Amino acid sequence: MPDLDPVLGHIRAQAASQNFRIILHAHQEMVEEGFTLYHVVEAIASG
Repeated sequence: MPDLDPVLGHIRAQAASQNFRIILHAHQEMVEEGFTLYHVVEAIASG
């Protein structure tokens, strides 16, 4: 299995710096599940 730590670190850094885009489908899924963008970003950034 590949080492995903560098990839996850990059994703977390982008979330922490708010350097990302949300596609329409992702937004629709968040609304359907009752999550806000803030919750998703905080969860990703904090690990």
